[in-house]
Amino acid sequence: MAKVVRKVAVIGAGPAGLVSARFLYSAGFDVTVFERNERVGGVWVYREIPPAPPSPGAAVYDSLRTNLPTDIMGFAEFPDFTPDRAPTYPTHPIVLDYIERYAAHFKLFPLIRFRTEVRDVVWDEAAAEWVVTVRGEEGESEEGRFDAVVACGGNFYRRNMPVLDGENVFPGGLFRREGEERSVRESKVRRVPSGCG
Repeated sequence: MAKVVRKVAVIGAGPAGLVSARFLYSAGFDVTVFERNERVGGVWVYREIPPAPPSPGAAVYDSLRTNLPTDIMGFAEFPDFTPDRAPTYPTHPIVLDYIERYAAHFKLFPLIRFRTEVRDVVWDEAAAEWVVTVRGEEGESEEGRFDAVVACGGNFYRRNMPVLDGENVFPGGLFRREGEERSVRESKVRRVPSGCG
């Protein structure tokens, strides 16, 4: 007979993790959300000064606007994206506010362990459960056992920094990490965008 799933770990408190936690919790599961940062929002949390590696930086920059309208970005079960004051293509603070209000509305904050990084997830065949090893803010390590794990770490968890031929001999300055965008925008230099610019 298959083991009944009751305890679920959700990794990440960005939009996907919060939606997963909300529906699992409302279905009666015992849910624990592990979030490495100090707040919900995932990539929508802007940091003017990015944390040092290996901590992930923010994927947003200070002047970011979404490329999707609010009626597409919002969750069906929480349509209040504040269209009366939000522009059609909102800035990242408006999106983050919406995500935080979603978490508060569905009472998800008590389920979240902030500043807790998941270090390992291993299947224990004998016990038929997942062993999740986490590290807290003070560096302490602990294990938890769960019947299921939902990984919502997102696409932007790790930076993708390509190495360019000749970059070490280029006489000009290079920047390609979050946090540097503001200083370049405010300086008198020419910028050459790549990718989506």
